[in-house]
Amino acid sequence: MGVGVFCYILKGNAADEAGKFSENSFILMTKAGRFAAGRCFFEMTTYSEGKWIGSACRFSGCLWYHDDQEILHGVNLTIPQHGMTALVGPSGSGKSTLAKLAAGFWDVKSGAITMGGHDLKEIPLTQLYEQTAFVSQDNYLFDDTVRENIRMGRLSATDAEVEAAAHAAGCDGFIAELEKGYDTVIGGGGAHLSGGERQRIAIARAMLKDAPVVILDEATAFIDPENEAIIQSAVAHLVKGKTVIVIAHRLSTITGADNIVVV
Repeated sequence: MGVGVFCYILKGNAADEAGKFSENSFILMTKAGRFAAGRCFFEMTTYSEGKWIGSACRFSGCLWYHDDQEILHGVNLTIPQHGMTALVGPSGSGKSTLAKLAAGFWDVKSGAITMGGHDLKEIPLTQLYEQTAFVSQDNYLFDDTVRENIRMGRLSATDAEVEAAAHAAGCDGFIAELEKGYDTVIGGGGAHLSGGERQRIAIARAMLKDAPVVILDEATAFIDPENEAIIQSAVAHLVKGKTVIVIAHRLSTITGADNIVVV
């Protein structure tokens, strides 16, 4: 039996009253307490003749399954551009699946994801990936130097730009303590770094990329308490002016969200 998706969207510091909601529908609560009920769609980016305009995407009636088990069924969901939307819900509800579908990692089995009216499947992957920065709780780092791992965000970046991104992500402190600083080889998967250090490198990489759409899938999961304030500041800088999708279990990471979608 398929898993249905129930959601409602709370705008900013919405009123406590949630109202009624049904499968694949939403309640939109404004800061003034007004609400509108209707279908959800997913706004993310716009594509036109090889160029991107704004940051808008749409999920319509989307189905996705894995190993013959439905994970998402008939999903219609909207996330406005130039704001932060948090996806919350129990483990296994499909939050990360939605994020990966939005990033173009997988294709929906049925239904459509569109960007500016264009089907996601028709957009060249190289152009799609240029528009999206994805930071997860398990980011892969290459068996290369710290500098080149960060530069993966934008290969044309200068050393100064790489170091500026590292500083903004709170990396420069631990990098300075490495044997060769930015030129230290960190091992396959970043084996020579802690989980929190690897996460900060991934955030620096995303900051360097400067994509209009940012997806954070438990991006602060491995951050130690003493560095949490630094990382929260880095993430705030990363997402400024972007269309942001954030998945997190800790409420402290989504307090600044413009919308909260319960999946």
